[in-house]
Amino acid sequence: MKRKKKSRGNFLYLLKEAWRSKRILYLYFVLNIVFTLILSAAAILTPRYLIAELTGEARVKAVITIAAVFFVATAAAGTISAVVKAGYEMDISRFRYSFISRMKEKIMRVRYEKLEDPKYLNEFWRVTSATSDIEFGVQGILTQLFALSANGVSAVFYLSVLGKLNFLIVLLLIADIYIVYLLREKASKYEVEISRKASPFGRRQRYLTNVMGNLAYGKDLRIYGLSNILLEKLMLNHKSRRKIDGDIQKHHYGADLAESILSCIRDIIIYSYLICSVLEGRISIADFTMCFMAAATLTVTLEKVFEDMAFVKGDLFRIDEMRTFLDLPNEDEGGPKEPVPVPQADHYEITFRHVSFHYPGTDENVYTDFNFTIKAGKKLAIVGINGAGKTTLVKLVTRLYDPTEGEILLNGTDIRRFALQDYRNLLAAVFQDISLFAMTFQENITCEEGGADGERLLAAIEEAGLSAFYEQHGKNPDLPLTKYLYHDGVDVSGGEKQKIGIARALYKNGKILIFDEPTAALDAHAEYTLYHELAEISKGRTLLFISHRLASTRFCDEIALIDGGRVAELGTHEELLEKKGKYYQMFMAQKKYYEEGEAAHEA
Repeated sequence: MKRKKKSRGNFLYLLKEAWRSKRILYLYFVLNIVFTLILSAAAILTPRYLIAELTGEARVKAVITIAAVFFVATAAAGTISAVVKAGYEMDISRFRYSFISRMKEKIMRVRYEKLEDPKYLNEFWRVTSATSDIEFGVQGILTQLFALSANGVSAVFYLSVLGKLNFLIVLLLIADIYIVYLLREKASKYEVEISRKASPFGRRQRYLTNVMGNLAYGKDLRIYGLSNILLEKLMLNHKSRRKIDGDIQKHHYGADLAESILSCIRDIIIYSYLICSVLEGRISIADFTMCFMAAATLTVTLEKVFEDMAFVKGDLFRIDEMRTFLDLPNEDEGGPKEPVPVPQADHYEITFRHVSFHYPGTDENVYTDFNFTIKAGKKLAIVGINGAGKTTLVKLVTRLYDPTEGEILLNGTDIRRFALQDYRNLLAAVFQDISLFAMTFQENITCEEGGADGERLLAAIEEAGLSAFYEQHGKNPDLPLTKYLYHDGVDVSGGEKQKIGIARALYKNGKILIFDEPTAALDAHAEYTLYHELAEISKGRTLLFISHRLASTRFCDEIALIDGGRVAELGTHEELLEKKGKYYQMFMAQKKYYEEGEAAHEA
């Protein structure tokens, strides 16, 4: 009962969405029913009246009139039906694309933690089947409903014709087709259940296929001979997927076999009855022809009706999964009903007060009762070995995650009390894994489509060390980057990519600057130069450096060494060296590398 209510709810949801955004679909439904009924009636009534006339008075004028009416009616109805069907298909395609847009918007607005959750990623790739295929999901269901509505009305007409002859024939037909429907529904339910298990295989195939054709992986594939390994993984994935597909096909094969046997028995009974009725004089040749055609057509029509019903009912799970996905809360939902305005200040201080945090799905805390202050208008370096929790700190400051316990304060106010976007407007961040979009050079820096501030753009380009790159490409702000979408797109080096990320942060001109391993792709000389420039640029702003490389530390007002989810050491560069603790050990291990960078800079 619960399953039926859920299916009904998903069905009504789809109809309501269609009424809300594409009401013309309902007009197509009505027109399709009307003209399909005209064609159905003409198909069995015309032969009946022609034969009755030819075996009776055989009036030439009457025969011509009947034939003419038939041809005109079928030609007109057929033409209009084709136009209606074409219009319907175009509009349900637009309707499907409206859901695609909503799905893409949702994945960009959903809470960030979902993007790091493999279970969520499997769900996302599975729910895309509701919109990615014209044969299933939104468009598939509405296409079948279009045919189902017309065939249903036609079936009622054929049943009324046969019902006048013998109502038992009608019951036999309905019982036979209903049994087939139940078998098909059972096969569809099995397909739904097992297809959920197949979603990881689909996601794995998409990943492997992307790697094989992705330019970024091309060199490694060839140099290290990874092609065979990837092909083997793809074949194993195909083998697992084929087994699932085979199980599904076996269940559908059973339903097809049962349908063939029942159809044969049904036809023998119905046609034997009709032949006996003619031989015994209970019906005329004209009525026999009409009933024979009605029975034959009804059989096919009812099979199609119940097949479409089974499909729609079985495929509604895709709509249910899509609705569940679209109902996921956006990252800005669940915030305060009355957000506090972000304070307007020259400097901003960030305080961690009794913060504990662990990632969803784990019980191990990254931070436990963490207390720390990033002082207003100061430059702070966060250092530590890999896995110490440095990047997690950034995720908490930027509200990609919220603390499990405790609070993070901005100038004394819990950051969760601000509207999310208002708070993030204060931040400008550069991450280690910088994203370069298949857009223009200017759009990659300004994150705006047109209307960029030219002076700010040029300043960001210069301060990020991109002037040489910009001049090399003719000072063209509309230079297309990457070859994903542009045949003449420019692929940039790792260092240039990170400089573009830095320019993006500088252009935003946030009051709080966050640099999370921003120089991983730069050499020592370039890194040394960049940090000197950033130290100058960040004057008067709160600046947070995250690094396991210590080139940034001596330019900062204060350095915090994170170890084991706590601040193990805190002080200036000189103070921490004097302590000769973990910071001293890390610095001495890297000292030679940075001395070479300074020497190169001086040279």
